[in-house]
Amino acid sequence: MAVPQTKLHANRVLEQIMDNVVGLQRDMVNNATAHKAMAQAQSPDLATLQGFVNDSIAAYSTRLGWGDAIVNTPAKLTILTNTCTRIGLAVTDITDITNALKTVVTTMQGANKTTYAQIVSLCDTVITAVNLPDSLWPE
Repeated sequence: MAVPQTKLHANRVLEQIMDNVVGLQRDMVNNATAHKAMAQAQSPDLATLQGFVNDSIAAYSTRLGWGDAIVNTPAKLTILTNTCTRIGLAVTDITDITNALKTVVTTMQGANKTTYAQIVSLCDTVITAVNLPDSLWPE
């Protein structure tokens, strides 16, 4: 006998989505701040910093893809919609954030990152476009 999928499982997925989206928003700001400081200090070497930035962009894309996989799968989207509705959320409460983050990631992917100055500029763009999520304490 298979273990039944219940509201408990649906709530778990919603919690994972919320943690991922808010965490991604926070990580994008924190990483941009760190990468900017590295670029301004010109340490580490440019190739290493470019690797850090590109690895971050790849990770952001992966994390955004997790949500896309749910939204683009009708059965999973129905479960997500029902779960959101049960706690007073709309799926757009999630997708409004992820769509904005996708725009920033697309900008990051297309940005020229061949000099420290370009990385500083890119980081400034990210810091301007992505605010830290609300929190009860400093993160």
